[in-house]
Amino acid sequence: MTSWENLDYALIEPNRVVEVYLVHLESVGDGYATLTFQDGTVYGYDQSGRAYDGMYTSVVSLGNIDVTVQVTMKAGVPPLAGGESKPFDWC
Repeated sequence: MTSWENLDYALIEPNRVVEVYLVHLESVGDGYATLTFQDGTVYGYDQSGRAYDGMYTSVVSLGNIDVTVQVTMKAGVPPLAGGESKPFDWC
C-alpha cells in the first residue's frame, strides 16, 4: 500500500508549478520518501538514501498522471519490497 500527501509546498510561477509530496511506502518494509514534481521531471529521496529520478506527463482528459521513475539503491540497503541488499549502489 502506498499513500501520498501533498505537503502544500507548491511553488507557482508563471507557466511553472512545483509540487512536493510525502509518500508512505509499505511492502515487506515500511518507509517514507519525498518526491518533487517540476516541469515534467520527478525526483526525490527516501529515508534510506534511495534516489528517485524520472519524468511525468499529465493526461488532462483522463485526470491521470503517467510517471516513470528509476530508483537508485544504496549499497547495503535492502529493497523495500524485500530481498537482499547488494554491496554496491544499483538501479
